[in-house]
Amino acid sequence: MIKFYPRILILLFLLACLPGPATWLWPRTWAQDVVPVPIAATSPLLGTDSLPIHCQDGSSRDSDAHVFGSSGQHLTPGGPLVGPALPPFSGPDAPRRNLHFDPPFDFPMTFAGNFGEIRANHFHGGLDFKTQGASGKDMRALGTGYISRIRVTHGSGYVLDVAYDNGFSTICRHLSAFVGEVAKRVKALQYERQSWEVDLTPEPGEYPVAPGQVIAKSGNTGYSFGPHLHLDVIEQATGDQVDPIPFFTYGIRDHTAPRAEGILLLPQEGRGVVDGRQRPLALPARPGRAIPAWGVVGVAIKAYDYMDGAANRLGVHTVILEVDGVETYRSVVDRFAAHENRYINSWTHDGYMKSFVDPGCRLRMLHTPVGTNGLITIDEERPYHLVY
Repeated sequence: MIKFYPRILILLFLLACLPGPATWLWPRTWAQDVVPVPIAATSPLLGTDSLPIHCQDGSSRDSDAHVFGSSGQHLTPGGPLVGPALPPFSGPDAPRRNLHFDPPFDFPMTFAGNFGEIRANHFHGGLDFKTQGASGKDMRALGTGYISRIRVTHGSGYVLDVAYDNGFSTICRHLSAFVGEVAKRVKALQYERQSWEVDLTPEPGEYPVAPGQVIAKSGNTGYSFGPHLHLDVIEQATGDQVDPIPFFTYGIRDHTAPRAEGILLLPQEGRGVVDGRQRPLALPARPGRAIPAWGVVGVAIKAYDYMDGAANRLGVHTVILEVDGVETYRSVVDRFAAHENRYINSWTHDGYMKSFVDPGCRLRMLHTPVGTNGLITIDEERPYHLVY
């Protein structure tokens, strides 16, 4: 028995201009480079010919529609999306809150790592501030508040928690030393207990802090691979870890766009075929050939962000996938709770970020239209246009 597979042509476009770390939250237009990746279905009756494609930069899109808004989210209309369980952390719909912190150091801010980076079994929970390659830099309070917890641990080294009056708390990790009365108290307790590890919870207001006050020294203690400050920001009302970037946008200078490094096509088991097989197919950003596909297919992307003045890779904040001009998927990495960490293994596949939601994955940062999961069904004899 011969099955008939209609000839299908999918055009997959990558917009290699996701917003940079400083511009996730501010309007930014797309770059003009559009990377076409042709994918064509084949049929045992029709042969293996693929349709020719002729595309010029920008010819397949309305440049006015492809803009990131102040929340870092794509503004192209695409129907109702499943929203987060809590109000958005940033953007025009966010509650009015004081999203401002003073800088922790007296030198320009650059990052070795950012919020939500994909790590083994977890998301990176904060910002890694570079400290000019040295330990012992004066770390300053970010606002008015009080020291809420003091720890010395093997994992994070010297750790200082500060609760601020704006409704957010911070956790500062890998410090080299505490200062003042806090340093004296920790040293005394270490001798008293004959233990290097310490965990103290002072009374609220016992150690008040003011903006710009030196409260610790930066370092490289604990499980750290170089001098830096790891800064977590916690929303006090929910306990969620939130993206620290919105608190520091005034001091970040960055015009380096993220780059897409590859695409992964994931035919669903028993329901889809890609390139004649039911297994994942990894493609470079510019594969240069047509790919046959049919049935139910998921798409994933590998992309990294970069920052002016730094060579290291960072995670991307927002990923949008459109199919035929309709938004089918959006991820916005701006908050997560501790229990959501392990869902990263459902969202990712060998370093690629899936643009669909697996059953049971409850990451609030992933959004798809109501009643859908972001998978693509290829079942008509027509072009399918996919745009990141």
